[in-house]
Amino acid sequence: MVANPLLWPQLALISNVNGSYFILMKRIKGGSHQDALPSTYRNAAFLRKKMTRHELLVWEKIRNKQIHQQKFRRQHPIGRYILDFFCIECKLSIEVDGESHLSIIQMEYDLDRSKYLTQFGIKEIRVTNNQIDENLTAVIELIGATIKEILNG
Repeated sequence: MVANPLLWPQLALISNVNGSYFILMKRIKGGSHQDALPSTYRNAAFLRKKMTRHELLVWEKIRNKQIHQQKFRRQHPIGRYILDFFCIECKLSIEVDGESHLSIIQMEYDLDRSKYLTQFGIKEIRVTNNQIDENLTAVIELIGATIKEILNG
């Protein structure tokens, strides 16, 4: 099936060397993917199937508009990055950080990522696996309070 550019002007059909086609969202002001590449979409789809236990715990509490009627997407690509959870309306990213985020290299990567997201007005909440294990309710309350602050902002 080919996307009709007259019906869907925000989509662009591109092809790779093999002749396979991908639909790529064009960068438009406020676009939710900010030029994510087809490989980033594939990685996001893989990560959605392989969510960690901690990601699943948070997802069960934020999915289906459970917090202030806000819809979250999981493993959402933006540019070359994949956000664990993203609310487009609020421009809020929630990141669940495991032990791998404690390395110097990963911390530098996370800092670059945060700077990139800030360019698009995206606010970021980072929570650790330990925080989720110790007090999932407090994590969800933090997410709710942040959404309320953004909506009332």
